Amino acid sequence: MSAHAILEQLVSEIVFELMSVDYKTGRTAFPYRAASTQFTLVRSLLRLRKLKPKIDVVKLEAQIKDCCTVRDQLAHGVWIRHRGELKLRLTEGTYNTPQGKQFRATMPEARQPPEGYFDDNREVILATAKIVQKLKKEIVSALQVPPR
Repeated sequence: MSAHAILEQLVSEIVFELMSVDYKTGRTAFPYRAASTQFTLVRSLLRLRKLKPKIDVVKLEAQIKDCCTVRDQLAHGVWIRHRGELKLRLTEGTYNTPQGKQFRATMPEARQPPEGYFDDNREVILATAKIVQKLKKEIVSALQVPPR
């Protein structure tokens, strides 16, 4: 959870930099939003500012969305004990059964995360945060160059 909080903070800081507001003002004007939602705003602001970072922001946005999914599973997921095992109850999308495709909304799926799932994803979230930090440095540097 704390790894994801770092990612959220960095994405918000990019928004504040692109909006040219100090961080206190930014936190007041833009209350909590998921990192994926904030990054969509980052992409819009980059277009508005006519900034084209070296980092592939489309790929980065997809990576951030994946990080948010994992975070949401851990933070908001319903954890159940099913046949003696701790499992995550999934209620979105579909899954295949011997009887055919099932909709999770009407027939939730209980799935045990693979060994190391959350530890591995924590590392992915931290690696994503490092890329976001590099993007922030690139944006801050570009914003300091006077427009032509």
